[in-house]
Amino acid sequence: MPQPSNLRPTLFMLVSTFSLSLNGLMGKLLSESFATETLGFLRFFLPAAIMLGLLRISGWALPDKTSSRPIVIRALCVVGSQICFLIALRHLTLVESVVAI
Repeated sequence: MPQPSNLRPTLFMLVSTFSLSLNGLMGKLLSESFATETLGFLRFFLPAAIMLGLLRISGWALPDKTSSRPIVIRALCVVGSQICFLIALRHLTLVESVVAI
């Protein structure tokens, strides 16, 4: 008797793709109204401040010195790539931005 297939990975992939599509569409619409710096602030620093505040309230401990450097490098790379995406959205069409990045 064949086992039923697990659809969770496929559903997660579809939800992730849909989320990225909506994110790109909203970024394109907002890039016509706001400067890239304002979008960067609204997209990264404001949510980060809220998350760090919630983590502080919940008693979250800071990572040790050996793991903090990779975390900071990863955060800078994510922010850098997203800022490049926002700049591309401002100057290109949505399709060109997604293909270029």
